This record gives sequence, C-alpha cells and structure tokens, in this order.
Amino acid sequence: MKDRGCKEVVLLFNRNRKEQQLRQVSCNTTSYCDARARIPLFLIKTLAARTALMASEHLADDQLWHGHRVLLVDGLVVNAPDTPENQKVYPHSQSQEPGLGFPQIRMCMAICLSTGVVTDVRYGAVVGKKTGEGTLFRKMFSNFRRGDVIVADSLFECFRDHATLKARGVYMICNKNGTRESPFKGPCTVIEETWVVLPRPSFDKNRFTKEQWKALPATLNVRMIRCKVGGRKGDLTLVTTLLDSQAYPAADIVKLYKQRWECELDNRSIKSVMGMESLSCHTPEMLARELMVYILAYNIVRLTMCDAAKVGSHHPRDLSFKGAKDAWLLFGQDEREPQNYAWLLWTIADFPLRKRPGRREPRKIKRRDSKYEKMKAPRAQEKLGFFT
Repeated sequence: MKDRGCKEVVLLFNRNRKEQQLRQVSCNTTSYCDARARIPLFLIKTLAARTALMASEHLADDQLWHGHRVLLVDGLVVNAPDTPENQKVYPHSQSQEPGLGFPQIRMCMAICLSTGVVTDVRYGAVVGKKTGEGTLFRKMFSNFRRGDVIVADSLFECFRDHATLKARGVYMICNKNGTRESPFKGPCTVIEETWVVLPRPSFDKNRFTKEQWKALPATLNVRMIRCKVGGRKGDLTLVTTLLDSQAYPAADIVKLYKQRWECELDNRSIKSVMGMESLSCHTPEMLARELMVYILAYNIVRLTMCDAAKVGSHHPRDLSFKGAKDAWLLFGQDEREPQNYAWLLWTIADFPLRKRPGRREPRKIKRRDSKYEKMKAPRAQEKLGFFT
C-alpha cells in the first residue's frame, strides 16, 4: 500500500540522513508500508490511552470544576480514499449518487476540558440508524469515572443517556433537545431554573431492545436552566442531572457550558492543524491505525503543553496548539542534547493565546435592496467610462 504519507516520511528520513552525512535510502515505500501494517492496533490505542492518563495526573485541584473532571463530547466526520475495500466498510453518503463522494468515517470523542487530551474515541461507518454519534457515545460509558461531568450539545440530550450515566455516578450538562418541551414561558431576562420530572419514553424497537427499555427508570428528575446568551437569537436552555443548586449554582453551570466551544476548537486542531480532514490509507485495517496515530500524536502535543504550562505559569488551555505543534517539529525530534526538551517547553510557553472575552458570533449582514442596487449600478458604470 503506497500513499502520500509514506513518501513524506521517507523524504524527511533522507533529509535527516543528509545532515548526518549518510547515503540516501530508496524512496520505494513498500517496505515501510509492510512494516507499518505489522504494528498492532492495540499498541497504538494503549499508547493513546496512556498519554491521556499521564495528562490527567497534571490536573491540579484548581483545574477541576467543583471537584469534578469535565469531559467535552462531540463528533466529527472525516473522508477516506475511494477504494473498493474502504467503500465496503465505510460507504459514502447515501445522499450522493453512486460513484460520487468518498467513504466517510464518523468519530465521537471525549476531550478533557482542562488538558485538552482525547480520553476516549469511537468511530464507525455513516450508514443511518444506530450508527450516529449517540450510538458511539454509549460505547464510552464504561470508561467514564464516577463523578465525571459530561458537557455536550443537544444531540446527546436524551432520557436514556441521562438515566444510564446517572446510575453510574456520571453527570451530564446538555443543551435542551429541540423535541423536548420547555417549562419556561415568556422572555428570558435573568438566569432561571426549575426541576422537571421526565417520564420514560415509550418503547421504540428502532432505538433500544425490550430489555434496555425495561432497565430504564419510570421517571427521571432533571434540572433545567434558562439564560440569555449574547450573540444568540433565542434563549439557551440547559438540561442537567446536577440537582443540587447549592453545590452547583445555575450561574456556574451556564459558565461551564459556555466552555463547550473548546471541543469545537479541538476538533479543528485535530482535523486542520494535524491534517486529518482526509485520510490516506487504502484499507479499513490501515485506516484504523491511521486514525489512532493521529489521536496519539495529538495527545502527545497536548501532554507536552501541560508541561509547558507549568514552566510558563499558564493554564494548558491558554497556550496555542498550532504553536506547540510547530515547536514539536523544530525541537521534538532532536535528541542530541538533554536540554532540548527544555527548549521545547519554553518555546511552547512563548505562544500564549490572546484573551478575547465576550466574543460573539458575527451577525449576518442584511442584503441591500435590489432596487437600490439597480439605481447604483449605472452610476458606477458611468464613472468607469462605460457610458459615452
């Protein structure tokens, strides 16, 4: 299996050999691909999980939210090369005509809010029901710790997940699903909260089995919080299983949910900065390795940012991931001197993010009236000499 990624590695390897005044090796990547195919996928997953565990050891008490670890959950879709092997396991979107589009892989990731590392990732094909982000999310439940707080958007807000995680001692904070009725009336001027008893949904064989449905409680107590957010058209209504308003004030929950946007930036870092928008491997087995290598590399950069944050007295989230990745390319592979890791940490610490509090989404500019444009066009043409 020959691909662009292998050739780039060989070119980089030859550049290093040139600096060491060694002879050039062949650019035929067959041997490299064969060797890469023998790397156990379990090993890559274990290393990625180990980096996440090491990053969790960096968590100080002041980086926890009311003593809880916060995990941001979100999904994304990446493309793969259009080969028969990939199409068989990861077919292209059903909305496209046959012969168009690329194989697609849906991913769901849990990312630590404090450190930015990926603590868990699940992936699968995009083929309709029971392959969505919610299905992948439920495969992570066994890896969540008791006391964790999951922050996610409205796609993950459902009775089943709230109830299942609460039974495990894991809490959720989600934006209200659009199908759920809001208990609040009238305009929102201040932060409001109320407690609601949700009934168990009716049985649907397309969503769960009879045993799974019977295992759910008949009712579930949740807390709903409504607030006004700048730059947003409507109000924001949150649904959470954190019921104690004294231990978890509504204002703190709203402030925490605003940080959910960090996972969108992390997805951008993984896809754009790391270059994972389009994968390069030609078989599903190698695609799995490629995905996990990207996650492992991302976690290594994040883990180094945690060390750099201590050196520069920063919070890990206050440092630039792009700057950290570039610093890794400059200093991370140079092991000739022991102080090079110190150089790497100080370089990363010198790339703090600019503080931009209260940022709002840009508003859409209203289109000018067509009558005004028709009146304006002849005048502009006349000035440019189109009219004699």
